[in-house]
This record gives sequence, structure tokens and C-alpha cells, in this order.
Amino acid sequence: MRKTTGILFPLLAAISYHVIADNEAPIKMEHPGDTALSQAEAGKFVYKSFPALTRLYVYDKDSPGKSECNSGCSSAWPPLLVSAGETKGQVGDWSIIQRADGRRQWAYKNQPVYTRYHDMAPDKETEKEGFHLLKP
Repeated sequence: MRKTTGILFPLLAAISYHVIADNEAPIKMEHPGDTALSQAEAGKFVYKSFPALTRLYVYDKDSPGKSECNSGCSSAWPPLLVSAGETKGQVGDWSIIQRADGRRQWAYKNQPVYTRYHDMAPDKETEKEGFHLLKP
């Protein structure tokens, strides 16, 4: 019994220190079936659409709960739409918003979420357009 306690206490202390030292809130692991939490590199996670595993983005011009990426914008930056069978309105930090065209879109922490038509690594053009990778 003492050996287990001797191992667990330092491990828990190290984990607590890591969270406090990074000043980050713990990640809520719940996510919709349309997404997957993927490890980009050691200790860094990103959300991707499922099953294609394309990167997910948020848009600077959106207001909380409302998408401003419509018409031509949504051709290059398709919204992460809610599957027809999805019945939950809230999954952890994820919620569903109604787009101007009536379709339902996923939002993360109240920010509408998008994919990129040609899924390639973010570049300077992505940033100029106001799109940023979604980070948990």
C-alpha cells in the first residue's frame, strides 16, 4: 500500500503543477460526434472534423453565437454542420447555433466553427482572412 501512495502522490502533484503553471483550465473532453480530439504533438490537442479529420477554425468577424461567414465565404470555409441525427443541443463546451440559411452549425465556446475547403496547413492568407485554428 505504501508503494502505491509513494508513486501516486508525486504523479498527482506533477499534474497539478503542470495545470497551475500553464495557467490553463482543464480541457472538457466531451465533444460532438462530428468532431474528434486529436493529439497534434506531445501534450497539445486540436479538434478535427470526423471522419475526414480536417482542421477546424473560428472566424474573427463572427459574434458570439452568430456566423458572419455566408455566401461566398462559406464556399471556401464550410461551416461545421450538425448531423441530422444529432439531438443534443449542448455537449461540453459545444453548442448548436442556427445559421441565416436555417442550417444548424456547431459552435465551440459560443464561436461558430468551420472547416477549410482545401484542408491544408494554416498560412498567412488564413490569418489575413481572419480564420484561426480552433484550440481546446
